Amino acid sequence: MRKINTLLTCLLIVMVLCHVMTGSFMLLGISYVTFKPLAYFTLFLTVIHAVIGIILTVKSLIKARKGNNYFELNARFWAIRITGVLMIVLLFFHMGMFGAKKYGRFVLNEFTPLRYIATALLVITLLAHIVLGLKPLLTALGVLSEKNRVKSLLVCLAIFFILAFIATTVYFIGWQLI
Repeated sequence: MRKINTLLTCLLIVMVLCHVMTGSFMLLGISYVTFKPLAYFTLFLTVIHAVIGIILTVKSLIKARKGNNYFELNARFWAIRITGVLMIVLLFFHMGMFGAKKYGRFVLNEFTPLRYIATALLVITLLAHIVLGLKPLLTALGVLSEKNRVKSLLVCLAIFFILAFIATTVYFIGWQLI
């Protein structure tokens, strides 16, 4: 199950980054293509990833009860789980944040300060979740000590998430000027 989750995580990271990029382009007015199937497929992968994560966490907790007392000291393990739960909560806000179809037309919701904060928190939480899980993911993929690769991946992630943060901020400012 861990190997399936490793491969799923790689695919999910690519899909999330595509969603971040296309969503950012929409918010900046560069593109108006919604790529909704991409968003739904990414949500589907996220649900599978969350379910597998819950199953693996429960298995780890059961093993911890049987004598592995060092388990509480694994801060990265718990930080990944906490950011995962936060993302699930923030995803519910994100899914209804930007608009809905009414009478066959896409209508935008007002982008309030609360929605801006929720979006910023989602971006920050998603980045934290990926960064925290990057080392275990690379280890699972067999990349043991490639610090330069990790740094390169972190720079790429930073670029995507800076784009998302800038796009969200520009979109929020645009709503405030209306």
